[in-house]
Amino acid sequence: MEKTDNEAEELGNTNDDNNKDQPPLRELEDGLYTKNPLDDPEEYQHLKDVCSAFVNYQIDSLRDIAKTEKDFSSLIDEYKSKLIYDYNKRIDKLKHSVLVNYHFLLKVIAQYSHMFKYNKTVFIKIK
Repeated sequence: MEKTDNEAEELGNTNDDNNKDQPPLRELEDGLYTKNPLDDPEEYQHLKDVCSAFVNYQIDSLRDIAKTEKDFSSLIDEYKSKLIYDYNKRIDKLKHSVLVNYHFLLKVIAQYSHMFKYNKTVFIKIK
C-alpha cells in the first residue's frame, strides 16, 4: 500500500490544500492511480465532437443518399435501362444500413449522453 500512496503523491494526489485545483485520481484494480482523461478540457471537447459526429451520422448519411437517389431518378430511361442493378433496391439497402449503423453508434456513445444539454435522440424511420 505504501507504493500506491507514494505513487499518488508523485502524480499530485495528496490530501493537502495545495492540490485543490487538480482533479482527483482514480484507483485502478491493481492499486495504481491514474487521472481521468476527460478531466483535460481538450480531451473532453474532442470526445464531445466525436459523439456529436456519431449523433449526426444518420442525418448526414440520409442527406447523401437522398442526393444519390435524386441523381438516379433524374437519369433518362435509356440510361436507367443500362444499369446492371436496380438502383431503388440498392438505395433501400443503404438506408437500412444507415439505420443499423446509427443504432450501433448510439449504443457506443450512450454512456456520454450527459455531456449534452439536450440528450433526446431523434430517430428517423426508414421504410
